Amino acid sequence: MRCTPRARQGPGHAGTGRVGGSGRMIAGDVALPPQDGDLALVVRFGEQVHRLSNPQEVARAAARLLGEHLGVARAAFGQVAADDTFLVVAADWVAGGAALPSVAGWHRIGDFGAPALRELRAGRVFAIEDNRGVPRLAGGANAVLAGIRAALLVPLLEAGRLAGMLLLHDVVPRRWRPEEVTLARVMAQLAREAVRRARAEAAGRAAQARFRQFADAVPAMLWATDAQGGVTYFNERWFRYTGQTPEQAMPQGWTDTLLPMDREPTFAAWQAALRAGTGHEVEHRLRARDGSHRWFLTRSEPLRDEAGRITGWIGIASDSHAHREVEAALRSSQELFRQFAEHSTDVLWILDAATLRAEYLSPAFEKVWGLPRGALAGSPERNSRDIWLETVHPEDRGPAAEAMARVREGEVSVTEYRITRADGAVRRIRDTFFPIRDAASRVSRVAGIAKDVTQHEGSDVYIVDGEPAWHSRLSRLLEDAGYRATVFGTIGGFLEAAPALVPGCVLLNLAQPEAPALAVPRELKARRLALPVIVTSQCHDVGMAVRAMKAGAADFLPAPCGDAALLAAVSDTMAEIRGSERRDRAAELARARIASLLPREREVLDLLLAGGTNKTIGRDLGISPRTVEFHRARVMERLGARTLPEAVLAAAAAGLRPPSPEAQETDPA
Repeated sequence: MRCTPRARQGPGHAGTGRVGGSGRMIAGDVALPPQDGDLALVVRFGEQVHRLSNPQEVARAAARLLGEHLGVARAAFGQVAADDTFLVVAADWVAGGAALPSVAGWHRIGDFGAPALRELRAGRVFAIEDNRGVPRLAGGANAVLAGIRAALLVPLLEAGRLAGMLLLHDVVPRRWRPEEVTLARVMAQLAREAVRRARAEAAGRAAQARFRQFADAVPAMLWATDAQGGVTYFNERWFRYTGQTPEQAMPQGWTDTLLPMDREPTFAAWQAALRAGTGHEVEHRLRARDGSHRWFLTRSEPLRDEAGRITGWIGIASDSHAHREVEAALRSSQELFRQFAEHSTDVLWILDAATLRAEYLSPAFEKVWGLPRGALAGSPERNSRDIWLETVHPEDRGPAAEAMARVREGEVSVTEYRITRADGAVRRIRDTFFPIRDAASRVSRVAGIAKDVTQHEGSDVYIVDGEPAWHSRLSRLLEDAGYRATVFGTIGGFLEAAPALVPGCVLLNLAQPEAPALAVPRELKARRLALPVIVTSQCHDVGMAVRAMKAGAADFLPAPCGDAALLAAVSDTMAEIRGSERRDRAAELARARIASLLPREREVLDLLLAGGTNKTIGRDLGISPRTVEFHRARVMERLGARTLPEAVLAAAAAGLRPPSPEAQETDPA
């Protein structure tokens, strides 16, 4: 390549102490038609760098080709550091037999001397034709110039800043021809562009490799499509899960992994997103390589270019199977709770611990309190706790309010109080208060089980069926004995009212051997209502008594029977009711206290019931015996027990039992 440069002779700059000898500053501005050899060099350079991807290899190839073409001893490309203090030579070339060292490395830019830097920063080539007699100082540019007689420094500017340079060195004096200077400029520019391209491609490959590493490490399946929706990329997790190959999955083969019933909704959501140019979200099942399937939640977003045109979509499919199972288990649990609560004669209630607004109230509330459940909903002006306290008897409001306050602090308690129903009737309630804690063990809700125990203030007897004369005689007899008698003329009327009745004794007159009255004890037993039945019948055969007892009757009396026998049977039945109530009360309290235990405390209790010591429990749970002792003390405190036998009794009352010796595994230690 030949050009006619503007050149000016100048002093050798020997007085600078840095670059001396005969020096010229050359600024090539006018390009001339290239010579055939120079053009062939440019073509050969383009062919070689096209195959190279490493920026350092590109720079070395440019240095070698230009050095060999010009016949110099050494050629190198350097980049000026961002702070303008160093020239960094990443690659160079040294001719065979030149006995020159490599200059790859870092060199202080100031060591090139102020005159040379002034010209280079102005964009002008700096030439040294004979370096004889230049003092050689240790390090810096003198180390670069050591052993050379001629040099050509070609600047590379970016935005007016000296960003790099091409260095050509020879071991003999040399007068640099204008066409050589021009060719050096052209090759410097070509090399810089090639290095830029190689760096950009290397950065792109590195970014792509980092993305693939990230994508394969993400615990989800990532994918990308073209503008038409054809899949162009899946991360490795997709292929591991589905067993598909890239050829099978892309661009549309991924649909084969969808379960048949999920294909239509999946396609509809995806096509709607393609038409609207928006993201989409759909949940579907994908078949795994072993034939099983799991639920996945798939989301996508469109990619757009600078003009806003969609160039493709990216998406993620996250495994939602466990979440689905948890939701199903939660729905099942909620349904079981609903059925239990709706069929329980006890009132189940839950309040938000902060707002004291009711979150749940079971249907039994309407039968016990005589109010609709909505009456306790509360409002910004009055919370549910305040409305509930208004139904409590004035003499019992203080203790009831204290029990509510204690449960908000995390304490379990059982409190009895009286309520005044809307119809004026007074009933006694035994309420078991217990806290519900969140994941951080904070009391987030307060709850309770309110049981109508009005029978403790009197003994209710319900007379069912029979003749009016029989009703009148029994009512007088029972009331004279201190009982409160209520008559139901029909079996149907009694069974309809039974869920709202306070526990008491039922006197059932069985007139005929095959009378339908035996459905009464059978139905009460099925509903788990505390209404034991005493059957009286004029049929004295043993078979009738057996059928009555099998149906669930508590006692059978042949009619007519003496008053003393009847009252004795009623008294025995009432005593059993009161004993059952005491046992139920202890069990409710024990269950509530055990429910308030933290998970670790419950583990310690279970192992204590199994006969474990602090040492063995600590070994089983992976904690120290001192930590076990701390949890054990908390368990005893929460159960209200002073000794281990008392804690065992409390656990037994709640229905917990220590494992039998046969069920316990032998400790291998």
